[in-house]
This record gives sequence, structure tokens and C-alpha cells, in this order.
Amino acid sequence: MLNISGKKKNIPKSTVEVKIKAMKCGDEVFYNASATSHTHQSLSEIPKPAKLKIRRKIMHKKGTGHLIGHIAYIGLYGVLIISTIFLYNSANLAILLYAGWIVLVFGIIFLLQSSKSRKKGHVEEDSRGALVESGMYAFVRHPEFLGHILIIFALVIISQHWISLIVGAILIVLLCLAMIEEEKRNIEKFGDAYREYMKRVPRINLIAGIIKQIHSKRE
Repeated sequence: MLNISGKKKNIPKSTVEVKIKAMKCGDEVFYNASATSHTHQSLSEIPKPAKLKIRRKIMHKKGTGHLIGHIAYIGLYGVLIISTIFLYNSANLAILLYAGWIVLVFGIIFLLQSSKSRKKGHVEEDSRGALVESGMYAFVRHPEFLGHILIIFALVIISQHWISLIVGAILIVLLCLAMIEEEKRNIEKFGDAYREYMKRVPRINLIAGIIKQIHSKRE
């Protein structure tokens, strides 16, 4: 019907709440969009500037979390080294001391070789973002993390003090969390190729990795 009064009818504004879960950082970001037409706005129709803003917030939070984690890790690593120097062989157990030095040397060599394998793999693939499966990465998925764990363990048994034990345990937990996060990123980046790699190669179990390599070569 024709509106005789000549007054325009107010069109009610409908508010659409779009809930976006940011899985990587565990936060929830809410975007409120107002639709000024008769029809409801689609939930998937989020303006590009809003998407970019949300993405920047997620990346900022992730970057801040990683930075805090790195600072904490480096600080605790420094504390462990200093405590090992000042609390050297506290329990005066020669067997642990000698074992610690052997593990320390092995850990340093393993770490250096792992770093070399990663760089060599990137050169062979002609890309820094390539999936490396050769060298030390053929035995364990995280050889560099394993190298750090061996070094930390060696420092703890060289020191033989409860302070070093607590700091070392925290450092190893941080490394384990970092490994889990890295695997999540690699799955997103490489997809099924990394899932297959996970099935073939253990996370940090070097003995299991060596056995699997021997069996695969025999086959």
C-alpha cells in the first residue's frame, strides 16, 4: 500500500555477530557487523579490512607469546650454565660427572650436525621453507631440540644439584611445548607430506629412529 502520510518508515537495523575462533592463540575474537538493508547479512561476508585486522591481532599475540617464551628459555639456560659452573659436581659422584661430560660432548656434536643437516636440506631443495627429511632429520623429527635436551641433561648431572635439576626440568618442558607447536605449524604448511613424515620418523626417540632406518634400508 502507498504511504499517504509521506513519512518514511524506519528500517530496523539487524546486528550480526560473527564469532571467529583463533585456534592458534586460543583466543576468541568477535566481530560485530551492522546490516542496514532489509535482508540479513551473510555470516561469511566479513569485510577484508576486518579480516586483516583480526589476522594482525592473532599474529601480534602469537609473536608476543613466542618472544616471551624465547626470553624465558634463554634466561633459564643461562641460569643452568651458571649453576653448573658454581655448583660443579656438588654430590661428588664421579660416575655421574664422567657420564655428564660424555653426554655433553655427544649433545653438542649432535646439535651441530643437526643444524648442518637442516641447512644442507634447504640448499638441496633450493628453499628455506622446504621439508627436510635427510641427515639427522631421517632419524628424528626434531634433532636440534634433542641436541638441546641432551646438553641440558648433561649439565644437570654434571652439577648434581637440585637447583640445576629444577631449572633443567623447566627447560625440557619448554622444549617439548615448542616441539608440539612446531609440528602444528608444519602440518598446516606441508599437510599430508608432514603427516607421512610423522608416521615414518619418531619425534625425539633416536634409538627407535635408527632401528626404523635400518629396517627401511633392508626392505
